[in-house]
Amino acid sequence: MWYKSNTDKNIIWPFDLFPEIKVIGRYYLADRKFSINYCSQDAHALHIYLYHGHIKIGRREFTICPGDITVTPVGISSSYDVTEPGYHYCAHFFADRIADNTAPVINVPIFYKGGKDFSLLTGIFTQAIRFYELAKSEARPEAEAAAASALRQILLHIAILENDKVEPGYMDQRFKALEDMVEARLDNPPGIEEAARLLGVSQNYLAKMFKARYGMTISRFITCRRIEKAKYLLKHTDISIKQAGAMTGYNDPQHFNKKFRRLTGMSPTSYRSGLDQ
Repeated sequence: MWYKSNTDKNIIWPFDLFPEIKVIGRYYLADRKFSINYCSQDAHALHIYLYHGHIKIGRREFTICPGDITVTPVGISSSYDVTEPGYHYCAHFFADRIADNTAPVINVPIFYKGGKDFSLLTGIFTQAIRFYELAKSEARPEAEAAAASALRQILLHIAILENDKVEPGYMDQRFKALEDMVEARLDNPPGIEEAARLLGVSQNYLAKMFKARYGMTISRFITCRRIEKAKYLLKHTDISIKQAGAMTGYNDPQHFNKKFRRLTGMSPTSYRSGLDQ
């Protein structure tokens, strides 16, 4: 099963589906003047380029540079004119099952201009190749699942950065859910593993996405929310400083004092005393 948009700009891919890999690897290409046409009838093709040249995908033509990515939809022809022979990463994939029609989808661009995330994406792709080869050589299903997860991570990455959204606002909803979870559980906030599970991405990828979105790590975000809540309690209630610390996840008063002072420049006692002046 596969999914394709009715435009020549993107592929519609259900968010909760993992790609089933048909073939994946690093391959050499020396095609000139669009002399050879490629067309898969049963899989999409994702490429990360390590050379300069041009590619035609259907009726569209793109200039490609190292780090650029294309995702050629199933049934659409492609051809190349490379400046000099070189290598690219390639994966042919399709959906591992039929998705629920109500499931949120992402718009995966046919062409994604790479750059600063080149090392990140090639690193993830290299992991996918390693896991896939391990799965085939030793019949290890967990390695095959890891390869699919890595490839899905790349699809999510280019969809989010290219479109700045996951339809219908899926990532915004998930991040809002994560914020709400942190607020509701300041005394026992979610760890990186639980947060990654909520958003449906790997822990490493979540860390990068979170910092790009909020400008800080998840740990720093949680600390900031805890101290903000503690400030509110100290200002609007008459509970003790020790209680305020415990209600925001700091059962050790000294640790609470240290964290509070680091973010506000004063101790909880000084903060509360200053409010009375």
